[in-house]
Amino acid sequence: MKAKTMLITVIAFLSMCSCGQSKEEKAQQMAAKYLKGTLYHFKSYEPLQTKVDSFFVSLSCDNKAIEFTLEMLKLFQSAEEYARNVEHAERSMDIWSPNRFS
Repeated sequence: MKAKTMLITVIAFLSMCSCGQSKEEKAQQMAAKYLKGTLYHFKSYEPLQTKVDSFFVSLSCDNKAIEFTLEMLKLFQSAEEYARNVEHAERSMDIWSPNRFS
């Protein structure tokens, strides 16, 4: 009895999930609704469909991108080092100034 009710519940749940629209259909409806309000002659326009069949850029294989990334990391490290040096200099200046005025 328990298995039967569980099976009926699962079938009902799956049928309810399959009745909804896909994300692509929802996006198309939202775009059509927006364009109907924006365009003067909506029925004269036809939607275009594009497909990307390949992607030729890979940053992990691009030597120039890797070099720029390494250079940028070195610059960030030097900027952090300079900020630490400035903080250290300000602290030591406060300690050694005669009237604590820097």
